[in-house]
Amino acid sequence: MAGHSTRYRVNRGLQRVIGTFLGLLLMAGILALRPEPWVMVLIIAVLQTGAELFIARQYVLAQLVVTPLALLSTVLVMVGTGAPVDGRSLLTDRFIETVIGAAVGVACVLYPWAWRKWVRHDPDPAVETSR
Repeated sequence: MAGHSTRYRVNRGLQRVIGTFLGLLLMAGILALRPEPWVMVLIIAVLQTGAELFIARQYVLAQLVVTPLALLSTVLVMVGTGAPVDGRSLLTDRFIETVIGAAVGVACVLYPWAWRKWVRHDPDPAVETSR
């Protein structure tokens, strides 16, 4: 959740949750189709291209493709080893992990800001002051 301001960092955390949720919807659609392993490889290639295109420019869209990219890679390994694929728990676990991770990240970003503002009474370093 790198960024130049507290607002930007918090926004990035929210974008991560929204993008992951949308990516999980896309992944649910892919799982519903039950693609063959060779089709999964092609889908992974398309998703990787999308990740490369969007990661620096639009975080929500990047998360939308990164989420199914990571999960589909996991599913491909599970199918290859003969392990059963429980799509529902895979999707649920990813969403819960993302929400927890984003909440912890936002808390870590807000703590120093709150400390400066309410405990030390320092001005916001992002705001320029005229002298």
